[in-house]
Amino acid sequence: MKVAHALVFLLISSMAGCLQDDIEPVIPEPQMEAEYNDFLNAFQFENVLPMGHGNTTEIYFENGTEVKLILQARFHEPVAWDQGYVNLSIVGPGLNVSVQQIDDVRNYTWMVNSSGNHTIEILSEGSDNQADNLPGDAYIAEFNTTIWRVVE
Repeated sequence: MKVAHALVFLLISSMAGCLQDDIEPVIPEPQMEAEYNDFLNAFQFENVLPMGHGNTTEIYFENGTEVKLILQARFHEPVAWDQGYVNLSIVGPGLNVSVQQIDDVRNYTWMVNSSGNHTIEILSEGSDNQADNLPGDAYIAEFNTTIWRVVE
């Protein structure tokens, strides 16, 4: 009888490890949170003679910030001097870009890869043609930023 109990005990103990499923720990996906910021810079030239306009803005971008720019420009080509333009630059530790535009609407998207202070510099030259009834040269720079953060 002791042999029968020993065989049953050995049979049960040998199967005990086989009956349990391996359970892998569940690692939760990180939850992301978005913060949206918008700002605008625009200028219209109202002088018949060519003139310049500039603006500098300091802004802090975090790593992982998505910067979207909608740049609208309208610069006529006068007979007596060069056509105007708008030149926009973003310079900082995580983003260095520059675009120049004289007409049309264009969309740009950049990702910031390092946190820090960034300088947005806009330089423009233009005039207003009094010979036509169209408005003077102008630009509109609309910035939309999305900062992505991991929620703890």
